[in-house]
Amino acid sequence: RLWNGSSWTGQFQLNAPSNMDVTRYLTAASDPGGNQIAVGVTTPGRDAWFSVWNGTSWSTSFVAELNLETADTTTVAVAFESQSGDLLAAYSEDQHNGVKFRTWSRTGGWSAEGSAIPLGNEANSLLLEPDLNTNEIMLLAQDDNNDLVVTRWVGDRWKGYRELEDNTGEAGKQPFAYMWD
Repeated sequence: RLWNGSSWTGQFQLNAPSNMDVTRYLTAASDPGGNQIAVGVTTPGRDAWFSVWNGTSWSTSFVAELNLETADTTTVAVAFESQSGDLLAAYSEDQHNGVKFRTWSRTGGWSAEGSAIPLGNEANSLLLEPDLNTNEIMLLAQDDNNDLVVTRWVGDRWKGYRELEDNTGEAGKQPFAYMWD
């Protein structure tokens, strides 16, 4: 349902890709400069898929990964660039010590898969947080060694890498947040 400023609309259906399991975790983000909404979904079968609402309907859902690191935590994240309206989607692939990503734009659709940051182990919790004044998006990733690392998306590439914590004390939970100043 959508809120139009005075009332709720009728219900809209978001269809999973064929052969996908039920939703285990769902993360969502809205485009601050438009009416787009993105969702990232994790299934119990360790699949990750994404879809984008264009203001009137959902796009065809896109399967990004069939072998996530785990289905028990938030191993997918989505955020829109604040100025361009382009989407950044991140996810954790099994047997890959790092974070994978794809971008989406209204004109180009989904990009090829890329690698965001290296980690000491597989990522078990991800967070993408956009800067509302630029196209920059901060990625925070916790790995199975309880390391917390951060890197910054600058619109077309990743810039910088820093380990913020070498023992968060929580494996598989999200004991962190991020806010732009």
